[in-house]
Amino acid sequence: ATFSGGASTLTNGKIVITGNFTQNTTATSFTASGLHKTRFLGTTPTISFANPTTSSFGRLELQSSGIVNFTTDVLTTGDVWVQTGGPPSITNAGGTVTIGGALYDSTGGRWQVANTTMTGAGPLPRSMNTNLTITGALTLTDSVKLSAGNNLAITAGNLTLGGHYVKVPGNFSTSGA
Repeated sequence: ATFSGGASTLTNGKIVITGNFTQNTTATSFTASGLHKTRFLGTTPTISFANPTTSSFGRLELQSSGIVNFTTDVLTTGDVWVQTGGPPSITNAGGTVTIGGALYDSTGGRWQVANTTMTGAGPLPRSMNTNLTITGALTLTDSVKLSAGNNLAITAGNLTLGGHYVKVPGNFSTSGA
């Protein structure tokens, strides 16, 4: 699916994509609210945004049977649901995926995106292979373990542990308001 022209504002409803996804040319050619669902069912979809700060997914559902690859930065205004097969499932080459809601992965360990920024309230999966930045007010509903070498930064946000823990094998930093 390629979104190149005009301005789209997608609210309620769902788009099911069985192949790759490309947003290019017009800065707002794919803009979905948190209630709109984009579901990927393809074997190994590639997802790219030319304008990842002005075009975005609402709720993103990844039901691929193979590796899902983000080739650029990606923004979601809602939740991300990882419903794919065994790891590795979700990857990127060094970009950032910004999530405005929660990140769900009941198996754990399949979110292997280089950098994840959480602006939403959570929750998070128990196991993640990502450098995690929290810029919103995130509350844990379970303990979280980052994989070896991954960092946690809380920048202008806050993290409520709620009796749980975060295992950070890399660096931990806080900054901002």
